[in-house]
Amino acid sequence: KMVSMVEVAEQVNQLETMFERLTEQYNEEISHQTKMIGVILEPMIIIVIGVIVGVIMVSMYAPMFDLSKIINK
Repeated sequence: KMVSMVEVAEQVNQLETMFERLTEQYNEEISHQTKMIGVILEPMIIIVIGVIVGVIMVSMYAPMFDLSKIINK
């Protein structure tokens, strides 16, 4: 796609204009992809952090509950 656009621009002597348009198009595409990555990664990071916090809490409180069972016997 880009090659054919450059060839046509070269034939009509409009290379600078065509490269400016291509630059804008690719910048918009990269910006969109970056936003999509952020939208996808944010919930995943929150879930991973939640799981880590949950594991830490269970590992801290499980021995306390075991100790209370032993004391109540």
